[in-house]
Amino acid sequence: MHERYSLKTARVARKPKIYFMNYLKFVIPLLSTILIISCTKNDLTIGALEGSKNSQFFETKILNENVEQLEIPIQPDFQTRLPSFHAITFHILQREYAHKFANGETTLFEGEYLERRLIELYPEKAFEGMYDQAKAEMAINIANYEEYLSKLRLYEVSNCMEPSIKDEEIYRPFTTLNDEINYLQMTEDEIEEFNRYEALATSENPITRIQLESLLNLRSGVIVYAAIGTAAAITGYSVWRVYQSRNRAESKASSFFPGLTDAGKIGDAFRHIYVSVLLRNYLTIVGAWAVMGTYEIVNPNDHARDTYMDYHNNAVGRYYEYWTFRGSYWGDYGDWEEWAENAMEWVDDLNNGVYMDWQFSDPDADTAEYEEDEVDDYKYIYYKL
Repeated sequence: MHERYSLKTARVARKPKIYFMNYLKFVIPLLSTILIISCTKNDLTIGALEGSKNSQFFETKILNENVEQLEIPIQPDFQTRLPSFHAITFHILQREYAHKFANGETTLFEGEYLERRLIELYPEKAFEGMYDQAKAEMAINIANYEEYLSKLRLYEVSNCMEPSIKDEEIYRPFTTLNDEINYLQMTEDEIEEFNRYEALATSENPITRIQLESLLNLRSGVIVYAAIGTAAAITGYSVWRVYQSRNRAESKASSFFPGLTDAGKIGDAFRHIYVSVLLRNYLTIVGAWAVMGTYEIVNPNDHARDTYMDYHNNAVGRYYEYWTFRGSYWGDYGDWEEWAENAMEWVDDLNNGVYMDWQFSDPDADTAEYEEDEVDDYKYIYYKL
């Protein structure tokens, strides 16, 4: 990906860190209020921000800068050279660990167990030291993205712009099976599948590759991968949410837009918008950015037009129109069916979309990136009728 100055949403990302998001929720809005009140002044300075010990950006960046001199922040690119595996594989192995060492009598950390089992199952791509590399890689990615979010918020408020990041969802970790079922408001079919995987994880004999591949082949074309780094960052066995969110988006797209889910059509746009809404709700903004970024890396498009359409529409669902679809914070809390209806109605109104002349032109990456960047952030993209 080419680096560029833009207010576009960061393309791919890392896993949410609760300390960072909670810090932003209270400190940045306060700073924003000060900046908004003073946004017409040319001599306003920004004092040093003190953050948590893990948020080095607050300790070293944006010290006494003149607001007029703030630049549009550069979006960081998510970087990974590590292998990816099906999300269900991660989920089952994480649950294996939870059951096998439920009494806590082990010196083996979850990450070490996960790495060992992946090497057993996929020796052709998993390797020793992979998990530690993943954690280090994700730490860098998260720090880069935290810096970007902070600079973006400061830039927007200093220029009296509508903030693209408003209220943030609070990450709720996995606790018990019943709590997860209730929190995600699972359907009967989802509960049945959830329990089926749980039974495999509690089996006396650890799951084999043949069993896994047989299980995954039963899925109707929905392939959901997660990077090892994403799995390392998503704690509390929440990889299931990645898998479920993708399934829900696929199902709703087919139901709402039959015959219109091919690449470039409005059903495709809906699918990316809606899955980004779900992921932000369940994993916060950073988690949604990380998961969809992984998806684009693992499932690269053959055409640049599809890549930049996906990038744009992911951002619409994750950032710019998120609360349009999410609705009332408490009134629509957890109501993913209602969120789907809201997104469907919005996408179905073509006034909210921008038709791109890409179907026959098939632009190269630079052209597609430039033309996508010219589109209003608050409108979705499609290029096939």
